[in-house]
Amino acid sequence: MTFSEKEIMENLRQELAEDLIEAYTPRERRIFVRINPSALRRTVKFLKGHYDTLRFMTLSVIDRGLDFEYLHHFHING
Repeated sequence: MTFSEKEIMENLRQELAEDLIEAYTPRERRIFVRINPSALRRTVKFLKGHYDTLRFMTLSVIDRGLDFEYLHHFHING
């Protein structure tokens, strides 16, 4: 089954509610989502439960000086 970016973003908005900080589609087949760190496990469980084709691709880390930003890369419909 193929899912549109719009559909995936709407499902995340409904599931995460106030834990969703930002979500946008910079281009076709890309969704960027920023969530509260405490919602990471719940978000991954939600994605695994709703998208059978979900694959974890990689984890990128950005050094922000005193903090690190973790970017989790997933693929759906691949």
